[in-house]
Amino acid sequence: MSLEAFTSCDSASGAPRHVYAFNAISLWPTRPVVRKNTTMSNLAPLQLPRTKARSIFQVVGSIGFTIIGLLMVVSCVVSQSFEPIPFIIGLLAVVVFGFFGFLSVRMLLRPALVIDDRGIWDNTSGLSVGFIPWEQTLGFQPAKVLFNDFVAVFWADEQWAWAHMGSTTRLMNRLNRSMTPVGPISADFLKMTGSQLALMLLAQRRQRRPELPEVPGMPATAS
Repeated sequence: MSLEAFTSCDSASGAPRHVYAFNAISLWPTRPVVRKNTTMSNLAPLQLPRTKARSIFQVVGSIGFTIIGLLMVVSCVVSQSFEPIPFIIGLLAVVVFGFFGFLSVRMLLRPALVIDDRGIWDNTSGLSVGFIPWEQTLGFQPAKVLFNDFVAVFWADEQWAWAHMGSTTRLMNRLNRSMTPVGPISADFLKMTGSQLALMLLAQRRQRRPELPEVPGMPATAS
């Protein structure tokens, strides 16, 4: 909620006076706006690497199941008595685990998170939006989904998030829409919990862009 000033006349003397009014609309910007008078911080960019052991285990596991599925497909094709059910199971294994293996390798070659004065560069999972400007965030909240540890983003404009996803990421988010928030940031492969990550992101936002509004009820963070 922002404070705006306008001029009116005093009813008794007729002298001009300044009246201040709250503008609730400006608290919820629909597009990222970089203000010309914005002062960037002196904080260096922050990189959060992913845990190598778990990431490599995921890649190896995906490759292993892909190979098993491929062997099932080949076995059914060369067999004299074709079995459709093993063939379909093997084909699904190749497609699904091959896809997740590709995503895992791609993510392994990049930092999980990069945080700077412009925003967050999210590469934590297949649901990641990618670059998230601070102007499009209003807060962060931990979210536990089954065995996955996420951070939900309070979006200034949720449609912005959908519009800036790649086609594969958009499909993944739609498939998981009933369980996960839109464009969540994953803590599964980081050396911290979702609760710790949410507090860290909130603190970074406040330190780097203190002029930006946030949703009510966000917890206190160290300055």
